[in-house]
Amino acid sequence: MADLPTSRITPDEPPFTRVGVDFFGPFNVKQGRSLVKRYGVVFTCFAIRAVHLEVAHALDTDSCINALRRFIARRGQVGEIWSDNGTNLVATDRELKRSIQEWNDSKIRSEMLQVNVDWKYSPPTGGGNNKQSSFNYCVPDLNDVEPLTPNHLLLLKGKPNLPPGVFVKTDVYVRRRWRQAQFLADLFWKRWLREYLPQLQQRQKWLKPKRNFEPGDIVLIVEDNAPRNSWLMGRITSVLSDQRGEVRRVKLILVGFSAPCPDITIRPGMEVESSRTNDAKDSKKGKISIEAEKIWKAYLKLLKERPLLTKSVSSGVIAAFGDIIAQKIVLRDSSPLTVRQTGAFAILGLCYSGPLAHYFYSWLDQFIPKDVSYYAIKRIIADRFVIAPPYLLVFFYLLGLLEGIGHTASVDKIRTTFWTALKMNWKIWTVLQFINLNYVPIQFRVLFQSCIAFVWTICLAVYRRSATD
Repeated sequence: MADLPTSRITPDEPPFTRVGVDFFGPFNVKQGRSLVKRYGVVFTCFAIRAVHLEVAHALDTDSCINALRRFIARRGQVGEIWSDNGTNLVATDRELKRSIQEWNDSKIRSEMLQVNVDWKYSPPTGGGNNKQSSFNYCVPDLNDVEPLTPNHLLLLKGKPNLPPGVFVKTDVYVRRRWRQAQFLADLFWKRWLREYLPQLQQRQKWLKPKRNFEPGDIVLIVEDNAPRNSWLMGRITSVLSDQRGEVRRVKLILVGFSAPCPDITIRPGMEVESSRTNDAKDSKKGKISIEAEKIWKAYLKLLKERPLLTKSVSSGVIAAFGDIIAQKIVLRDSSPLTVRQTGAFAILGLCYSGPLAHYFYSWLDQFIPKDVSYYAIKRIIADRFVIAPPYLLVFFYLLGLLEGIGHTASVDKIRTTFWTALKMNWKIWTVLQFINLNYVPIQFRVLFQSCIAFVWTICLAVYRRSATD
């Protein structure tokens, strides 16, 4: 989310003025009758994304310096080099500074040898050398100008010494070569700013305001290729904000490292909580929200430790609560609650709906995975036409037995209400189950179904009570 660095958008600089360097390999090369290891050195131009490759005979300081010298001899003087904190790269930086100091002490008057290289460090997953962004702006007209590639810019190596002026379109036809070149360079820069630069940084919109990072905040450095218990902890030393005051980059010190870590780009969604502000934030929260948060955390913990029991109990509680709402609010019945009916819904949710849904969703993901063609349609067909009819049939029968109306009355009620209830189930549940089966994580599907069943239980209670009346 941070702004593009200056090295990416500085105009009027030759290619490979600001580069990133990294090593890759090793590669086994046959030398005589033995195999030796060779490494590749990649130099990436930050401005035009061109790539230069060199070969290093080893991962030591001398090989890195030799590769750098060959690169400068081929591409010209480098002003800024970015790399990670590899031991060979850090040693190369120290060796270069020491060599340049010796050159100055020897009073070597060559101007090129006295130009110091600004060597900077970046995180190992910075992406400057690992990921390449191509010039992918599509010109709408096929007869328009030729698409721009890094090779076009590599052919224009020289940097203009005179400052550019104000040029108009008629300067293309001026015979003076200098003004024509200046107009073309100015035209390219305007197109580059308008067409290519906006694609380099695609920012996501922050919908919810969050507290900015502050110096002193304790953060966790997330690494994708490392387990959780090995993530490093750091403390923010300074922050870098944009024009609106939003913190985009931070500098921090890692535990176990004395030197400050380079700038870290902030990704959207990163949680920032300081121990200094926890008490203030908790005081602003209402008691209801705090209790709800505690209940949700306890539910997630139980769901991880005992998934079947947690899903069954939550299904029974939600089903019973839905029946209470149906009796008191929807029907507006002033008579006392029918405890037996509420208990019947609770028992069915605990012993029937919850366990059945738990095993059914596990079976569905196992036999109809997402890599199967038309998996979404196959899942909803299996749920709607294979599971739903027998589920409702057994549900109505068990509900009648638990309410104490007997076998014969339960069968008669099924004959009169089953088909209507099944059609209503297909009409209401199909879209919701499609979302549940294909987009809700498997550990929350029973909870999602129970929440839908909360409304569905009210509808069933209203329908059954109306049929009884």
